[in-house]
Amino acid sequence: MHTFTIHQTGQTFSFPSNQDEMNGKQRIVLITGLLLYNMDKLSYSDLKKFLLKNYLNVKTSLSYKHFSTNADKLKAAENFNRLADCLDSLFHGLSPDRPSPSSINLESPKQFLPVISVARLWRVTKYYGPESGFADLTFYEFRTASYFFAQYIQNNKEADLDRLIATLYRPGKKFWHFKKHRPDCNGIRRIPISAETNPSCLEKRALRLSKLPFPVKYTILLYCSGCFAFIRTGRPEIDGKEINLERLYVNEPDGESIGMSGLLFSIAESGIFGSIKETDQQNIYTIFARMYQLMLQDEEMKRKLKSNAQN
Repeated sequence: MHTFTIHQTGQTFSFPSNQDEMNGKQRIVLITGLLLYNMDKLSYSDLKKFLLKNYLNVKTSLSYKHFSTNADKLKAAENFNRLADCLDSLFHGLSPDRPSPSSINLESPKQFLPVISVARLWRVTKYYGPESGFADLTFYEFRTASYFFAQYIQNNKEADLDRLIATLYRPGKKFWHFKKHRPDCNGIRRIPISAETNPSCLEKRALRLSKLPFPVKYTILLYCSGCFAFIRTGRPEIDGKEINLERLYVNEPDGESIGMSGLLFSIAESGIFGSIKETDQQNIYTIFARMYQLMLQDEEMKRKLKSNAQN
């Protein structure tokens, strides 16, 4: 985190030196700036100034505009440009030579927007999203989100992105302030959904969420992409033990980019966690842990069979 102090006033300001230090608002500003940059509406220098102006909420006052001397304005501009150069650390690989936008990795499993708000006539409705890394998703939420994510990547239709967001972000449970203290509360504030939920509810919510600014939607998309990448290649800790989820994909067909495909459905159909309905409501990392356990058992059995055959 970059911090500086204005000596005349004693005010201290801070702005992020890397993406992980950002809050939700700063993350949206970064995405907005990069979208404008990729559309050639901002130069690299202008991009840094745009970000700094929004991070620090810099506004030009009337007294500065009309009563400051040219020398003061020039000095202020020089100081501002110097501060803007501090934001180079946000862009590993980006330079004035304008390289490919793919050189900046914006995908992250960190949840920058746990709550989003949409204005509806006279009131504002809050929608609550998942935790970092999809930590509190059920199997149903995961496979539904996987489907809409793949549809958007394939067809680039914003309606699919709206459905993805509507799957993950939902209104809070009623009387939450009382329910959260109950011993049977799972700690998840958003209302639950399942395969039995009326599909029209998703469509109505997607329509309401379609009013979100595109940079907000794109921020959520990058979060989803980061979570899917983490699930595929990360090493989460489950019950105090680190597992390598990447090993579950070793034999997956080429071109399969999201989810566990038929393997996940086999877990649901096997009845290990009960009926398909009950499996659908299991936490995805509980599913992954079981899949990992079955994989280790299968590998051990193959080793024993191979050893017996050699003997």
